[in-house]
Amino acid sequence: MKIPKLVYNLKDNIIFCLSLPLFVLAFAILYTPTFGNGTLTDWPHSDHASMSIAIMAAIILITTSLSRFLLWLTTRKKRLSEFEYLIWQFGEVLVACIFCAMFISLFLHYPYFSVLPIAILIGLAVAIFPYTVYWLYAERCERDQRIADAQKTIMELRSGTQHEGPNAIKFTDEKGTVRLIVSADKVISIESAGNYVNILYDKSGQLVKFSLRNTLKAIENLCNSYEIVRCHRSYFVNIHKIKLIKKDSDGFFAELDIDGVPSVPISKLYASDLIDKIE
Repeated sequence: MKIPKLVYNLKDNIIFCLSLPLFVLAFAILYTPTFGNGTLTDWPHSDHASMSIAIMAAIILITTSLSRFLLWLTTRKKRLSEFEYLIWQFGEVLVACIFCAMFISLFLHYPYFSVLPIAILIGLAVAIFPYTVYWLYAERCERDQRIADAQKTIMELRSGTQHEGPNAIKFTDEKGTVRLIVSADKVISIESAGNYVNILYDKSGQLVKFSLRNTLKAIENLCNSYEIVRCHRSYFVNIHKIKLIKKDSDGFFAELDIDGVPSVPISKLYASDLIDKIE
């Protein structure tokens, strides 16, 4: 399974990178860490404790930020699987623990390889909480988005099949299956495209072109019932959308009152009939 998209979000990764060292700071202040050579009961209260804890938090911030930046670059065109992301997180924590162990070894003068395994165990134990919370948050957001998309789709389907009213046109394909239901006053024009017709209509202020496998001849009677009439052998136009009819060297054209929609050609064969219906 692919991991949630939120994991790749740059803003959320920045928040995670800042939150993780803050959590580690709180953990280090509240609890006394153990590094193999006994419990350092006096270390959190020593003179240099604040500085050393701050340095380790900075190490975690830098390593995590670099890791998340690489993750963002690596996954711009590919989503990781859950297993791949788990390995990435493990490597991220491991690198941070290696550098923190190096600092502890130098600061407290302990052998590096005696500190390293304990630092890794503590690092993994501490990382479980913030990484789990971040993962659950990402999953929750992904689930909520899927539910919202599904509800939107359901509402659109319901509005298309139940609430369009008597002015709704049911466009069917060549087999008679209803493929599009749209209010007649939203249809702008229909264009022939081989074995398909392209229906241009207004959907909540946005222009939508729907390709339907059928012919203009098959839907002509249906369209005429709603004053969407043939103006050319390859075009139908909604007469209520026509702003003016103009003539130039290439012939007649219907200029529509919709911004961004090109004029529709009018052939001489259908010009007089179209003008009569407009009048």
